[in-house]
Amino acid sequence: MNTQQLDNKFLLSTGLYYDTRRSNTTHQVYEAVGAILSIKDYNDDILVDTCYREGCEYIVTAIASITPTTRTLELDVNYLGGLRLNQQIFLSGINFAFGNEAF
Repeated sequence: MNTQQLDNKFLLSTGLYYDTRRSNTTHQVYEAVGAILSIKDYNDDILVDTCYREGCEYIVTAIASITPTTRTLELDVNYLGGLRLNQQIFLSGINFAFGNEAF
């Protein structure tokens, strides 16, 4: 598959890195940050070029927090760019790995 065959549905896959600043012996924090263009049709070269030029992307931040009794995953999705390029995307699932674990 190449980029022009993409639609606006994505399976988010990420590896989270260990955050030494926010972790301690009883609370481990892992984080990853990435971006997805906020366009429906990657086959439209004009739309893709405009999106790159105007910075229309969703910034996705994933934070996994591990304690002896809990495991949480927080996703923060923020849009950057102009309103006319803010097109809907769908996340069909999430695959992520951190430390020696994968989900």
